[in-house]
Amino acid sequence: EHYTRADSEEFRDELLGDEYLSHALKKFKTEGVAVLDTLKTLTLENDSQQARLQPLESLFNKMNNQLHVLDTLNIANDQVFFETKEAQKNKIDKTIADIRLLKNQLLANEKYLMQEREANYASYKFMAPVTSLVLAFLALFICVLSFLRVYKNKLRLKQSEAFLRNILATTDNIINYFEPVFDENDNVIDFTVIYANDCNRDYLDLDPEEITGKLASETFPFFMTDGVFKGLLEAYHEQTKVN
Repeated sequence: EHYTRADSEEFRDELLGDEYLSHALKKFKTEGVAVLDTLKTLTLENDSQQARLQPLESLFNKMNNQLHVLDTLNIANDQVFFETKEAQKNKIDKTIADIRLLKNQLLANEKYLMQEREANYASYKFMAPVTSLVLAFLALFICVLSFLRVYKNKLRLKQSEAFLRNILATTDNIINYFEPVFDENDNVIDFTVIYANDCNRDYLDLDPEEITGKLASETFPFFMTDGVFKGLLEAYHEQTKVN
């Protein structure tokens, strides 16, 4: 609209009749600079549009110079004045036509970019729920797979535990499991009964459930005198089997 104004007879007559040092032309130039600055800001991330603004700025300056010439015409001969004015108007028309061509290219490029953005948006709009659904099914599949793996491992552990308990329950030997008890200097001073099988009841008259969790020195005081405690220490420190 700014450049179209320069193409109007009203504006050109306004220049020719301005008695205040071309106030209209100065205002027109100021508005044009503001328009160019706005376009540069709007197309800051578009290199092709920025490239088109460079010749547009040159044409803008050229048009301002041509308008200035039209504004300063001062020829006494009416016929010469009329012919010179018309020739200058033709030059301005040519410059405005070039500006209009660049403007149409700018608008066409923006229209193309807008259509491209709309197509991308439509694609994303369609793909977003599909992608979310696929990711949801994938997450569900991973959860189910993880659950089955954990359940399988837990089942295998239960089977192993049941198998081990069956062996421990049917053996004819006393089987106890101990863990060391440390003092403040990290020295082993005793052992705690963690597991005891039923043979403790048969041979020693000790209930497995009652002795579990108690100290070995309290449950089996003879350990401290017949060398069993020493054997347990050796087995713990050396990580070896002791008969």
